[in-house]
Amino acid sequence: MALVAGWRYHGRPTLTASLGVGALAGFGGGAVQIGAPPLLVFWLGGNNNAVTVRANIMVYFIMQGALSCVMYFFSGIFNAQAIALSLLLGLPFAVAMAGGVFWFHGASDAHYRRAAYVIIAAAALVSLPLFDALR
Repeated sequence: MALVAGWRYHGRPTLTASLGVGALAGFGGGAVQIGAPPLLVFWLGGNNNAVTVRANIMVYFIMQGALSCVMYFFSGIFNAQAIALSLLLGLPFAVAMAGGVFWFHGASDAHYRRAAYVIIAAAALVSLPLFDALR
């Protein structure tokens, strides 16, 4: 809602702001596996162009995913069922990533931000408790 309402972080990010956002994302990621929202608001609300924002998001999710895999491995969470589900869901994920790469080229910053807002809103909507009975 902050982004859609037009909230923007003006100026260059300070070390204090970056550490604060990082701490908030780390707390959310460690507590409930939802660390991205503070980062997304910070990056999409800043003055960065779409290429920089997209690169930051991709690096964050790659590193977060890799670290989660390591932690899951050492926690004994990986089993045959989890691996099979990962492979099954990996295919639509790869198709969606390829689509994102295709559609990103040539997109303006405004179009990129609008698409990001739609994706964020859709994720928020489908995760509402209202839809828990459908799972």
